Amino acid sequence: MIMIDADGSMDPAEIPALVGALFAGADLVKGSRASSGGESLDFSPLRRLGNWALTRTANRVYRQRWRELCYGYAAFWRTCYLCSA
Repeated sequence: MIMIDADGSMDPAEIPALVGALFAGADLVKGSRASSGGESLDFSPLRRLGNWALTRTANRVYRQRWRELCYGYAAFWRTCYLCSA
């Protein structure tokens, strides 16, 4: 399953890379505006700060190394979605 925003801010050309990461063994792949080449025109300094704070908190709570928590571009196996429902 691919999750993508409808506002045109995400590049569908990146879908093969997300799916490739799934076939390489990932259960969930998330896009990030914090990655090289990632950006968004509506990512204001206030939203950037809030996203940083939420990501940092989630990384500490769940002992992860996520780069960005609040970006909706993701790919995951259908079975993973059904297990969480």
